[in-house]
Amino acid sequence: MKKRSLLISILFLSLLCNKLCYAKDYTYIGSQDEKLKQLFFNANDLFIEKKYKEAIKPLEEAKKINPEQMQVIGLLCSCYNGIEDALNLEKIAREGLSIAQKKLDKDNIGRFYHYIAASYHLRGEYNPAIKYFKLALINKPYFTSDYAPLAYCYYQQKKYDEAIEYYIKAENKDMENEVREAKRKDDPVDQHLYNAINYELEDNNASAVKEYRKVLELDPENIIALINIAGISASNNDYNDAITKGEKALALLNKPENNKHLSLYKFLYLNVLSKSYEKLENFDKSTNFAKLYSILESTETAYKAIDDNNSQQALDCLKKALETEVDTKFVPYNYYAIDTIVILLLNLGKFEEAKEYIQKGINICKKENNKEKLAEYTYRVADYYERSNQIEKAIKYYNIAYENTKSPKLKCICMEQSSNSYLALDKLNKALENLEECKKLIENGVEDYFDIESSIIFIKSLIDENSDLMKYSKHLSKGKELFLNVQLNECIDELALALKYLPQKQEAMYILCEALYQTKKYDDLYELAFEGYKISLRNEDFTYFDLFCFMLAKYHYEIKKDYNEAIKFSLNAIKQKPQVDYFCLIANCYSKLGKYDEAIGIYEKCSQIDPQNEQKYKSFQTLCQQEKDKKSD
Repeated sequence: MKKRSLLISILFLSLLCNKLCYAKDYTYIGSQDEKLKQLFFNANDLFIEKKYKEAIKPLEEAKKINPEQMQVIGLLCSCYNGIEDALNLEKIAREGLSIAQKKLDKDNIGRFYHYIAASYHLRGEYNPAIKYFKLALINKPYFTSDYAPLAYCYYQQKKYDEAIEYYIKAENKDMENEVREAKRKDDPVDQHLYNAINYELEDNNASAVKEYRKVLELDPENIIALINIAGISASNNDYNDAITKGEKALALLNKPENNKHLSLYKFLYLNVLSKSYEKLENFDKSTNFAKLYSILESTETAYKAIDDNNSQQALDCLKKALETEVDTKFVPYNYYAIDTIVILLLNLGKFEEAKEYIQKGINICKKENNKEKLAEYTYRVADYYERSNQIEKAIKYYNIAYENTKSPKLKCICMEQSSNSYLALDKLNKALENLEECKKLIENGVEDYFDIESSIIFIKSLIDENSDLMKYSKHLSKGKELFLNVQLNECIDELALALKYLPQKQEAMYILCEALYQTKKYDDLYELAFEGYKISLRNEDFTYFDLFCFMLAKYHYEIKKDYNEAIKFSLNAIKQKPQVDYFCLIANCYSKLGKYDEAIGIYEKCSQIDPQNEQKYKSFQTLCQQEKDKKSD
């Protein structure tokens, strides 16, 4: 792909990113500067016409009026990206990132990471571009358009496997194929594998084996070549060669770094090893490999159940896998089964049962003398204690796991999790200390699986009394007090001040919605509730999602008399939290729409959910029936 076309792609993504973030900025709730707005919209018109240089001037003027206006900074980034001014793009994006991090604005944090990545991409500095594209995706996981430029960066470094992975995620088949072809031309091993697979498709096994042997000359531990030669040997009745190659492949597959080849286990167990040992009349080994195949089948069924959100079926399948006794050396699938059972049980709040399976894993690790896996189970012990609210013990075991693992990534995870635990105990300096340790590990090459810089800024803001977070907390606390005392106008002013510092905080947004609703300021209410609804979806934080949905449902029901929209938002609320009030509003809407049978059915459901008010719902049913009878007459 030519560089120019990728730059156009990046520019398109920046434009899309900018449009996605045009929602109301509550830094200006009720008093947005009119001059700033005019400058911004003039610049936006120029941007749409691709007059990027001309758009920069009014944006710079708007930025002087308020240096922290996210929409202005974001559009300015898009303009510098449009004229390929990488240095100014990075400078402005870092300014925006700093502001977003102080405001804990995850969506804009991701947005400015994207622009920083784009600035490195323009300069052809692909390693930092990769780092920042990944950080953008951590904060904006729904913004999958960053997959393609990320893949391109890997492609330029001839990291073909990573490029293919991200082009697959980007659903860009043409570029995926282009990278595969480039890999074949650049890598003789891949070319021989490609030739061998094509020969097999033509049923020319003799030529395929010659190609696979050339692969093994270049890469003696190539798992694919070993397994495919073993499979061909088994089909040609050369069972001794099948076993020799198959067991060598199995030993390699059992190494953690080869997890990406797990899909090959099934063929190896059943088509190669079980079949070969059976033909050589070694029935004990044949049976054991057949059992391993059965374990794998149960495990795969479990993972499919997990994808379908059927935790109980997954648990049943994994427990069945563990109950299958195998006499051969312990294999990774038992570990995977235990690991996944533990995670499922912890997620379901079944802590004591999770503890039992953690202990099973620990016992096997000790038996196998698998110290690295034992460190992973020590981490699980810490996770168990944290979820069961035994924070001090959780910290103890996170530290033990940290000391005993050789994996830099696990060390980083342990430090990050113990930082969260210290945070829960209000030990802010210890939390910050652990995050700084994470930062050192990341600087030494560990991939930033969470956003370390933003986390450090967050902890520092908790320590700093003059931070935006502390100012937000002060105004929020005062606003809540005023709300409880029904001083609603004062409450609105106080919460508006809170949101000036942290515009994306849902708690203040929701209380402000309630105050606006009670003071009948419906236009402001709708705009704020809808913004809260969108933030919940963007940040995948559903703490207040049902409440925003219900507020929007009430607005459409009471103010707009749009009963279908009210039903839509009530159903969204119910998906998150099935409250009786949400069902009741839907029933009211159906009644208003003349759909009396539907209304009666839902009032009946309300009676079941809230039996203490059964008589109230019965009276609603009676009224609906009377209206239905009148309509029939």
